[in-house]
Amino acid sequence: MNKYIKLQKNINYKNKYTITPNLNSSFILPETIIHIGEVAKKYDATIKIGTNQKISIINIKEENLDLIIKDLNMDLIPKGKYLLTNITICTSNFCRMSKHPTIGIYMKIINNFYKIELPAKTKVAISSCKNSCVSAYVKDIGILVDSNGKFFIIAGGCAGDKPQCGYQIASNLSENLSYTVFKNIINYYIENAEKNEKLRNFINRVGLDNFKSIVLT
Repeated sequence: MNKYIKLQKNINYKNKYTITPNLNSSFILPETIIHIGEVAKKYDATIKIGTNQKISIINIKEENLDLIIKDLNMDLIPKGKYLLTNITICTSNFCRMSKHPTIGIYMKIINNFYKIELPAKTKVAISSCKNSCVSAYVKDIGILVDSNGKFFIIAGGCAGDKPQCGYQIASNLSENLSYTVFKNIINYYIENAEKNEKLRNFINRVGLDNFKSIVLT
């Protein structure tokens, strides 16, 4: 099976498949959405917009897979639950609540870390204010902006059936310093975490104070 094709878990047990175009950003052109929609319609598939701000084509019949990939003619996101592809952002520069235009740091993270392999499934959210419509407080890494336009970073959040806010790692940061701290967190996590160890569990194992001392240096 192609590494870009995911077999769906359907309740009716009929094999259908999913592919996800690699859009590299949650800000996309209308022409791109139209193209994806037209291809899905041609092969009687369905569009799914996920909470991860990705657009997938689902309910694809096996005999249409090669045809739909050819017609789509786009880079696709490979399968792999530990690849960093879940990076969400608020409306940022386009929101009246925004305290800082965060599209810049978002794109920098996308360009340098998107699709890297991590020890466990990891979600990142970037918010231009403390309200955080993208739920950055319960993501593995949250980058937010306070009322004074300064960045702060949360790490180790989790949702699911036992939601917990992440630990505040640093505050009163510039955009550049926030990116540096994010990079340090990712690198330290990759180099030292055990396989399948979530970031929160990793922080708890090494100790919060020790974790901070390393990623803030």
